[in-house]
Amino acid sequence: MNSRKIGQIGEQIAQDYLKKRHYSILTTHWQKRSGEIDIIAFDNKTQETVFVEVKTSSSLEFGFPEEKVNTAKIRKILKTALFYINEYQNVKKWRIDVISILINTSSQKAKIKHYKNISIG
Repeated sequence: MNSRKIGQIGEQIAQDYLKKRHYSILTTHWQKRSGEIDIIAFDNKTQETVFVEVKTSSSLEFGFPEEKVNTAKIRKILKTALFYINEYQNVKKWRIDVISILINTSSQKAKIKHYKNISIG
C-alpha cells in the first residue's frame, strides 16, 4: 500500500474518531497558498473550531507519525488557519490539534493519539 493511500485511510479514521467524540466535520483538505489543513472541525464540547493535522504511518521506521509535525509545519498550519478565520468571521475560539495514526496494514487496526491545542515551542 502506498503512502498516499495510507494517508487517505488515516484521514478517514481521524474523521470517524472525531465524529464519535461529538465533533462536527466542517470541511476537509482546506487549501490556501500558504498550505492545506487536513480537517477543520467544530468541537461541540468546548465550542472551538479545530484545525486538525493528520499524520499516518504504517511503521515506526522513521519515527512516530506525530514527530513529522515540526515547528515549520505548525507555522504553516497557523498561517493557513488564520486565512480561514479571516474568511469565516464567525470563528470565536479555535485551536490546532494533531491526530497521529499508526496503522497495521495487514490487520487494518490503528493506534490513534490525539494531541490537543498544540503550539510552537
